[in-house]
Amino acid sequence: MTITAPEMTESDHTNHPTIRQSITARSVDQQDNSIILPQAFAIAVPDTAEADNVISIAAPQATMIARHASGRPWLMVRMPQAYVTASTAPGTRIVAVGTCSASVEDLNRIARRGASLSDTAAEVMRFDGSFTVYALRDATILACGPAMQTHRVFHARIFGTTIVSDRADTLAALGRLPLDTAAVARSLLGSQPNFDDAQQPMWKGITPVYGGHCLTVDASASTSTYAWWRRPSPRLSRSEGAALLRERLQAAVAARSQQHRDLACDLSGGLDSTPVCYYASTAPQGVTAITFYSDDPGGREDLRWAEIAAQAMPRVRHEALWLGDAPSFYEGIGEMDIPVDEPTQVPLTAPRILYALDRDRDQGITMHLHGAGGDHLFRGVPAWDHSIARRHPILGWNRARAEAAAMKQSSLTALRRLIDRRSYSRWLKDMAYESVRPSAEAFSLSASDWYTPPRIPAWITQEAREELIVSMVASAEHAKPLSPDRGEHFDLASILDASRVTRGMSQIGLHKGIGYESPLMDDHVVEAVLSVAYTDRDSPIEWKPLMKAAMRGILPDEYLLRTTKVGGSPQAVRGYAQNFSAVKDLLDESSLMDLGIIDRHVLEESIRPSETSMPPTLISQLINTALFLRNVPSVTTAS
Repeated sequence: MTITAPEMTESDHTNHPTIRQSITARSVDQQDNSIILPQAFAIAVPDTAEADNVISIAAPQATMIARHASGRPWLMVRMPQAYVTASTAPGTRIVAVGTCSASVEDLNRIARRGASLSDTAAEVMRFDGSFTVYALRDATILACGPAMQTHRVFHARIFGTTIVSDRADTLAALGRLPLDTAAVARSLLGSQPNFDDAQQPMWKGITPVYGGHCLTVDASASTSTYAWWRRPSPRLSRSEGAALLRERLQAAVAARSQQHRDLACDLSGGLDSTPVCYYASTAPQGVTAITFYSDDPGGREDLRWAEIAAQAMPRVRHEALWLGDAPSFYEGIGEMDIPVDEPTQVPLTAPRILYALDRDRDQGITMHLHGAGGDHLFRGVPAWDHSIARRHPILGWNRARAEAAAMKQSSLTALRRLIDRRSYSRWLKDMAYESVRPSAEAFSLSASDWYTPPRIPAWITQEAREELIVSMVASAEHAKPLSPDRGEHFDLASILDASRVTRGMSQIGLHKGIGYESPLMDDHVVEAVLSVAYTDRDSPIEWKPLMKAAMRGILPDEYLLRTTKVGGSPQAVRGYAQNFSAVKDLLDESSLMDLGIIDRHVLEESIRPSETSMPPTLISQLINTALFLRNVPSVTTAS
């Protein structure tokens, strides 16, 4: 059950105005306020007079309002009805925003217990899905997002008080906060290996709440944070982990099917979206499964595997869509005007995402599932060998030597990387200085890497390049890893990077009024995967063995024997060449070229398309940032 009217306070259970009446029944388009907020947001404010300015802006644009005992709003949400579930029992107020398997009665039961806010949050976070918990007790507000950051929490001092939101751009708009050009410059790197830097918003004055932490705001608008999540130890065998993964993935998909009458799901034929699609097909309403195919060599291979897998799905409507009818890679990026609160990987996929979402909307579909993040969950990284060697030296050495041989590297090189003892901070400093290598230079990850090394693109000006290096070295001084174990840090940082992509994709979907989500990135699904020992989670001789083990006996044996994967390189080459003028126009239209960090001459020489080669290295980061800047309603820069 969900709510569409304001939550009642204890003193006004009767004759309470509806949400439409309480905001004078005017539409967003009719309001005279110049600040237009995103199509989906959640904003929490303390019970202070200083919050009234924010309330006057946000309340008319909200679709749900929950109130303090005083009558002043404490939570304002703009979201489709299915995404808001709120308790109605007296006492602690609890609102889950997003996909959550908890019912109103579940939340009421938790609220009646009168537990502390921290215990309340921990209990709600045990439910399945991807959501943010907001709670109110004795004028203190709690905000808590998923550990995997598929939703995030931020706060800022605006109009003299603390304002909380799930989107950084919402706070930036409310406070007219200046853009942080240092954060913009970092977004152009091939990677941001310093986790603290990668977490920072694109505006000054906004503080992020890290995944696995909760924020509280008391009656005086003072804030505090505490950790609620711990990474599980990787102790399960493959068979044990497969059983747990199966259970958690089924529950994650069920959380969506419970909230939405009509579902769609990607069915690429791979080992990420296909299991998701299977569990969607077990819902009473079934699922519309969508497979794209092309006329490129191997372009129909995914379709063949998807058709084999679909035979095992109980209730599926399978639609095969020819890519010739969909936008090509990079096509339509000039019209891609949906604001997101950080640069997200949309240049290649956004036009096709929007194409699919428009089809969904025409068919009345309100939730579209996909399998993004599967590669980060089910494929190993060299840093695992570094961790394995600490506990099992011979096994770690054999793995590292085999991988070095495959990369045509010497055993001595493998050994040197395996015994690397550099701290996270020292490694970050070394990588900052090495980032000046030409961005196109080929490199491969090794067991000594804490994360993917950064690369400064050739088109960054010399001054900006030097400032970036100084900044990276300075921030590395006090950097702390997500785990003292190199493999565990790389593992979790990589998964959080995937979650960042799925969060951006979700923002695009919600702009269209459609959920666009990857159940694989839900906390409890990720926890199941992280619980499996490295050596059982992945294998150098088998493709995603953990997921195969989880789906054995469910999907056809023939399907589980697939060893190939079709890439989109030919489409990317063609799309970039065909739409290069649109790429250039986008770069010219965005404010990116006005920030003094791009050498226009070098850029023009570096990004010319080729009829046979992939688009230039790091072009995606450039386009991501240009799109972000162009679509921000108003940009004020600050050094």
